[in-house]
Amino acid sequence: MTNDRSIFKNKRMWYGFCIGAGITLLNGLHVLFPVVPGIKNIYNISDMFTSKPWDSLQPMVIAFYPCAIGLAYFMPLDLAFSTWFFFFFWKAQLVSGSILGLHNLPDFPYAKWQQTGAYLAVGVLALWLSRRYIVYVTKTALRGMSNTDDEPMSYRLALLGAISGFGLLILFGFEMGISIWVGIIFFGIYFILSISLTRMRAELGPLVHELYYSNSDQIITAVLGTRRISPGSLTSISLFWWLMRSQNSHVMPHQLEGFKLSERTGIDTRRLWIVMLISAVMGTFFCSWQFWIMAIVMEATLDSHLNLMDGFNCG
Repeated sequence: MTNDRSIFKNKRMWYGFCIGAGITLLNGLHVLFPVVPGIKNIYNISDMFTSKPWDSLQPMVIAFYPCAIGLAYFMPLDLAFSTWFFFFFWKAQLVSGSILGLHNLPDFPYAKWQQTGAYLAVGVLALWLSRRYIVYVTKTALRGMSNTDDEPMSYRLALLGAISGFGLLILFGFEMGISIWVGIIFFGIYFILSISLTRMRAELGPLVHELYYSNSDQIITAVLGTRRISPGSLTSISLFWWLMRSQNSHVMPHQLEGFKLSERTGIDTRRLWIVMLISAVMGTFFCSWQFWIMAIVMEATLDSHLNLMDGFNCG
């Protein structure tokens, strides 16, 4: 779509677009106005599995999403295969666990830890496969040599930003009460997960990249336990729950897509990262300002309700 504008003159493309968008639009109107008929595209077939050991398959839902079908068309075959294979592999674990009596174990078959290990493995594997390039970039940056390829910024500036940014995060956490070694592991896991999500977003193209119950604090406490970590560190890392709860706030996947689109459309990427940086600073400022305004409004509303209740009690 960015290279060949003739796709907008393709009738088959518009037929497919109208079918997919029409189903979504119709179902959206059906939710807002029930009098409008909708097209059922989600079927819950859990009632078909009620006897042992098949009841462990619940919930079992079959869904039809035109947008997901369109994305799956462009997926590499090995990735498309893994998306459905491991779903049924997980269901097979549930059935076999019910047969063997393992379903009584807490959290069996430990799905959240399996997914956590898989995501960490993808991130570590990506770094390992890129080790030669990372070493090359580091040497080029330390020697002060210019880039030989078209990158958004110089290697020296990128390395300086990575080291200083990570160091500031560790310092920020230390001032909050997080031990330095805990901070390094905590934020290190976060960035490994970010690399994993970015790689999957680039190769798989998922609509969302939510990853619940695979947070840095949960991984640390599960592996190390809570006794090896100071109370100050445990308290402080819990304050990052808003950031790491579902792992859907990573900016790296969106930045990579922005650089790729700019490359395809001929936009100067050496200026794009500056725009991204300014946007991040402005977004942080306006988001904080909005929360400050909301806090003032909520406080005023609470005070008015308390005053009203006091008036009724006096009466």
